[in-house]
Amino acid sequence: LNQLPHIKELCNKAMNTNGSDVQYRSQIWKSFHIIARRDKRQRIIRGLSRHTVKKALLPIIGEIAAQSKCNICVEGDNVSGTEDIVLEGNWRTIVLAEDMLREAVNQRNAKDQDRMTDGDGP
Repeated sequence: LNQLPHIKELCNKAMNTNGSDVQYRSQIWKSFHIIARRDKRQRIIRGLSRHTVKKALLPIIGEIAAQSKCNICVEGDNVSGTEDIVLEGNWRTIVLAEDMLREAVNQRNAKDQDRMTDGDGP
């Protein structure tokens, strides 16, 4: 609510200048958007086992994509029988998504290891 006087001032200014200031600002935002799109990068994590992808990653891949704001795609390789994960976004989103994916795999491996250890008892 403290912003109301400022908003009124901007509206009055825009009306008095026939919106030329608003058009200028929208042009700046358009250029920022173009720069952001050009900044997209891609990282491919190759050769993951299908079991790992199916059990550890697929159940939470949507959550990781939403939290990291990174586009995540899974591509299968029929020749080698492995899966590739493609991460797309800026470098920060890719690093965040990759860390979250690694953590998910590590947690899954730890659970599997615990199950194997528990099964060895008398």
